[in-house]
Amino acid sequence: MKVKDLMEQLKGFDQELEVLCSSEDDDLVASQHIFRLLNIQSVGIVEGEKTRGDDQIPSLKIGKTEFSQKHVVIEVTSDF
Repeated sequence: MKVKDLMEQLKGFDQELEVLCSSEDDDLVASQHIFRLLNIQSVGIVEGEKTRGDDQIPSLKIGKTEFSQKHVVIEVTSDF
C-alpha cells in the first residue's frame, strides 16, 4: 500500500481515534486465538531491498544498494 492510499482510507475517520494493526497470519497469531492485535509504535522511512530468507520469510535488507528503495515502515508491537 502506498502512503497516499493509506491517507485516503484514513481521512474519513475521526482524527482522534487510536490506530491499531491486526493480523490473522498463522505465524503471528497465538495459540487459541483468532487474530493478534498490534499497537503502532512509530512510523518512519527506511531504505532497503525486499528479500526472502532461505525459509522464505519476507524481510528487508537495510541499506542503500542499486536495488534498494525507500519504504515507509510502521513499527508495531503486540504489547499495549
